[in-house]
Amino acid sequence: MYIVTSTQKDTSKICDITGETIAQTGRWQRNWICAPVNPEKAFIPRWPAVSLFPDIQKKYGPRLRLTTFSEEEWTIMESVDDGLKIADVLREFNLKSMHATLKELSAAYKKAGEKA
Repeated sequence: MYIVTSTQKDTSKICDITGETIAQTGRWQRNWICAPVNPEKAFIPRWPAVSLFPDIQKKYGPRLRLTTFSEEEWTIMESVDDGLKIADVLREFNLKSMHATLKELSAAYKKAGEKA
């Protein structure tokens, strides 16, 4: 998910899925912005995926960027090659995005609650 804020004064921003500011306005800057975003990014839980990172990097090299946030225990997988789709890499290595993981957990909790 990308976040785009809009205000009548001061700063408006476009932020990517990591919260990093891609572009922003300011009080003394122009009052509109436009910036490209990379939709080929995914949050993935660091564990157990971390054991596969060397194999993923070996296969895809500079076509794919992995950025791990140790304290948060998640990784951003980002394609930097227009021909490489993150969904394909996740499927190939049997990995799930954080979104898919949370969706599965939510369904499991709901199912467990129905049995109780």
